[in-house]
Amino acid sequence: MLRQIRLLLGCQLINLFGLNEVRHTKDKKKKARFIGLLPIWIFLGGMLVSYVGGLSYLFVRMEMEQAVPEVLFAATSMIILFFSFFKAGNVIFQMNSYEIYYGIKLSGFFAKHSVSPILMLHTTEG
Repeated sequence: MLRQIRLLLGCQLINLFGLNEVRHTKDKKKKARFIGLLPIWIFLGGMLVSYVGGLSYLFVRMEMEQAVPEVLFAATSMIILFFSFFKAGNVIFQMNSYEIYYGIKLSGFFAKHSVSPILMLHTTEG
């Protein structure tokens, strides 16, 4: 069962970040754009890590270390809620899901119910 979840989420992640499209395209502009935006995404990720680290350090210095998990949990929940409003329709009701999953051998629960879009909605945000 975990193997099937990994297959479904792997397909969704590759399509979500556009890695497959960039890897197989012959368009030089699209590849250059992807490579050009990669440092920006890395920089934004670094900023997020430094912000969370600085906020946690501030709480520890103020001797409020018990509040760190609660504040981070609340901030993450708000970010997920905010982006869920904008992305929910595109992730849950994908029109190309049938073509993506057609080549994957699924059995049991996953053959009848595709829970991957709902999992992707909550695992890729925040």
